[in-house]
Amino acid sequence: MRRNVDRLFVVAAICLGFQAHAQENKVAASLNAEQLAVATLSKVVQLTSQAVEAGSGTRDLYVFSDPLCSHCRNFAIQLAQIPNLRVHTYLLPRLRGAAELGEALWCAQDRNLAWEAFTQVDMQPLAATCDHPFLENARLAAEVGVTLTPTFVTSDGRKYTGFRSKQAMEKILDSSTYPSSTLKRKRVQ
Repeated sequence: MRRNVDRLFVVAAICLGFQAHAQENKVAASLNAEQLAVATLSKVVQLTSQAVEAGSGTRDLYVFSDPLCSHCRNFAIQLAQIPNLRVHTYLLPRLRGAAELGEALWCAQDRNLAWEAFTQVDMQPLAATCDHPFLENARLAAEVGVTLTPTFVTSDGRKYTGFRSKQAMEKILDSSTYPSSTLKRKRVQ
């Protein structure tokens, strides 16, 4: 039964991705790169309640991650070493078995601590079930054109796919020009 739910979730996420990606391509053709970056960031920032949060600081990074993706876990380890960085991770379970693990992480008493323990020291979370945002995260991922994990969005809306070293991430973060906290303030006002 659980495998069928897993498969159904993956199929639904893929279908949503194709639909939203086709729609995004039509819209993207009419936007310049800066407008597209701001639109991407705006969508991602609005849904941070659907993300696991790690770190603290004035720089924000938004990451789409599959809990069973080894590159995603290695990326989380690299990000944890960067000072002054708050990482918002949208769990996007796509690999077989990832939905159960993602649910256990999301439903943990302290999901942020559970994610950190899992990614940093390979501590498996206790099995748990609850309402989770995985379908909403799949919709968001599709809307902003995420097709692979890890994919991350910087505080100025630029989107990157794939693992990056700590040094490469430092360069990317240092070149981010539009602080997402400014976007949050503009939206609230």
